[in-house]
Amino acid sequence: MNPLYFFVGEFILLLVIAATLWFGGTISIFIDWPSLIFILVGCPATLLMSFSPQEIAAAFRHAVGGEWDLDEQRRSAYIWECAVRNLLLLGAVGTIIGLVQMLQNLMDPSQIGPAMCAAVITFLYGVVFSIVFPIPALYAIKKRIQDSSIEEN
Repeated sequence: MNPLYFFVGEFILLLVIAATLWFGGTISIFIDWPSLIFILVGCPATLLMSFSPQEIAAAFRHAVGGEWDLDEQRRSAYIWECAVRNLLLLGAVGTIIGLVQMLQNLMDPSQIGPAMCAAVITFLYGVVFSIVFPIPALYAIKKRIQDSSIEEN
């Protein structure tokens, strides 16, 4: 697979997401720094609990092409599967945190909206970030694994 196709696909996906946000209203309403930090720091942190920095770096290299043995590709695919799961689970945890904050402030209606926004936006970040890179990386590696299995037979 040509790495250029991977990056062109990524660019088109990001463009579609940005256009959807832009046409849906002000983009700034989709930015919540605590939620964004929770997702962007949380995912690498959870990956570091199970994989070395070298394994994670190799998974990035394997995502954009090149020739590696089948075991390395399988390991990288597993890392990307974990990244997808971690992003979605972190989004769910952020949603629960936001809902708890919302429930604690039921007596103050002005606090309900921001807490609900934080709850929903954290899950949105988890889903979007999993769609933007880990899922396409996983599919690209699994395709190469499948292609090499077919070549061996």
